[in-house]
Amino acid sequence: RVGAGVGLVDHPFEHNIYTKMYGEHLNDGGGGYGGYEDNGAAPAAFAQQDNYDIEMDRYRAQSQINSHSHGVVGAGGAPPQDNNGFNDAVYLGDDDANSVDDIQSLELDNNKNVPNMGNHAYYRSASVRDVESPRDNWAANPNAPKPNEGLNCLWIIIAICIIGAIACATTIDQSMINIFIDMDQEGTFIWNLGWADAKFLWLDDATTDALSYGSASSAESRFPIPNTMLYMKNAGYLLMATILICLICMAYILMILCSRCNSHILLYINCCCCRIPQRASVYFAFDIIKTFSWATTMYYIVLGIYGLLETNFYLTGACPGGNTCWSYIIPHYGFFALMCITFSISCCAFSKVQALDVKFNEKAMQLYYPENSRKAESRNCSIKLDMLFSCIAAIKNICILSLIMFAAFRDVGLISIVFYNNTDSNNTNAVMFFQFQGLINSQGIAENSCLKEEVCSNLSSDNFLGTTLAPDGSGGNDTIGADLSDKAAGFELITQFLDYWICLIFLANLFVFLPYIWFVILRYSSIGCCKFMVVLVTFIEWLVYTILLILYYYEYYAFFHNYAKSQLEFEMEDITNSEYTIQWFPDWGIFVAMILWFYLLRLIYSAFKAM
Repeated sequence: RVGAGVGLVDHPFEHNIYTKMYGEHLNDGGGGYGGYEDNGAAPAAFAQQDNYDIEMDRYRAQSQINSHSHGVVGAGGAPPQDNNGFNDAVYLGDDDANSVDDIQSLELDNNKNVPNMGNHAYYRSASVRDVESPRDNWAANPNAPKPNEGLNCLWIIIAICIIGAIACATTIDQSMINIFIDMDQEGTFIWNLGWADAKFLWLDDATTDALSYGSASSAESRFPIPNTMLYMKNAGYLLMATILICLICMAYILMILCSRCNSHILLYINCCCCRIPQRASVYFAFDIIKTFSWATTMYYIVLGIYGLLETNFYLTGACPGGNTCWSYIIPHYGFFALMCITFSISCCAFSKVQALDVKFNEKAMQLYYPENSRKAESRNCSIKLDMLFSCIAAIKNICILSLIMFAAFRDVGLISIVFYNNTDSNNTNAVMFFQFQGLINSQGIAENSCLKEEVCSNLSSDNFLGTTLAPDGSGGNDTIGADLSDKAAGFELITQFLDYWICLIFLANLFVFLPYIWFVILRYSSIGCCKFMVVLVTFIEWLVYTILLILYYYEYYAFFHNYAKSQLEFEMEDITNSEYTIQWFPDWGIFVAMILWFYLLRLIYSAFKAM
């Protein structure tokens, strides 16, 4: 029997004490908290949801309680002083609405100490003292998981990620990747690459006194590797973005885990007047870090391969006679720190996150959003929660991929041009180097980087530019360069449109589509024609992106085979007296572009099915 402002009312659940955790049958002994077998010998609470709602409606009618008038007027219009001292509003289903001003606390029949829910002392109004919200039962049941239990592994992963991100940030001009140049008796030289610059070093391990170089400064001009430096700077843009996003996501995960330890909050947190599921959002944050770290790791692996090939190209002519010269790469601590972030999350984090709470799905709706339970069970409901989650996953990948393309493929990554030396190459040594094209191409379109390096042309930097003639024997290099720039005008225009369109895709999905899909989950209903607009706008994004991507490669194909190929081959043969074969092919960025294309299609399908 409980007080209801004035008078006493028999409560239908006065002796109904749940001894089994809400949603236990959803886990089937799996993730969330583990199975308890016979320890909680009571039926799952969801089986009694219909009776619960019917009895609660009857009880509210008897006691005349509502969230606005309770404590002020009370049942029968009694004055506030007759309300037994409880002057607050009551919102069933969420303890966060319970006032901290009640003077009596809830005392369960099993005398279990109820954890602090929502960073305040746990109180219940007398009129609903025996009525528990779903999250209350989840936390108060003896079989419920401890909020701070099993978090040690996650604390370790967070520490690894934060330390690894800081370590990567310190590799400004060295300590990401080392390219070793072993010249036998001359000693070993090293290109030490960072994310913004690089240092050329000599180990001073020569075995003879008669040295051709003798110092790093005298040998550096023989190994310029300009294209590797360009690739390194673009990789640095992606690394900085990865570090920033990693630290932001780690801050959010730390907030969630600290709230579980200090305030004993389970299932969800309240942020900006909405509930955010803990398990799903932490999983989401870890997945973002994992995707960026994997992409950055792949970027630096490709960078190391291209740097090794370009170093070997210059080493062929710079190796002193009588020495056996070769080059190889060894990652530095920055690369290993990046690998630690990647593998710690991929191998350990996700399984631990799944053990935090019960999975958020339609069956667990009343645990997370009890006000949406009726909507989810209604036959007229057109919302499909699993497809909404598919929309969020697609939007997440679209944002990540478009950001990678926009930030890291500025000058490289989409097209590679291989310069293969037919004269000096043999079965054991392929003499070649690569040039690259991206979205803005600040280094120019099909510019011959070898012409800018004295060691490549074997001429002084003051006179070699004017000695190269066009294949037809007319003009100098300046005329040739101007002519090629004019021929590449169509390709340059397409690159600008593609760059802007990728940026637009990122902004639209991050700031429009993602908030709207989350709004649909919170309200469990869509707004008018918004579904049609999401599908239509995404289709337009996909269609224009497809056309621009096809035109990007077609325009370069036409430009290269009609003009650039013959010109570049003539220039290399003229300045090096060696025969070259020059071809182009899509770089590894084409895979990123195609995955983005796929997820745009996936979002169209998921949005159409979800609402």
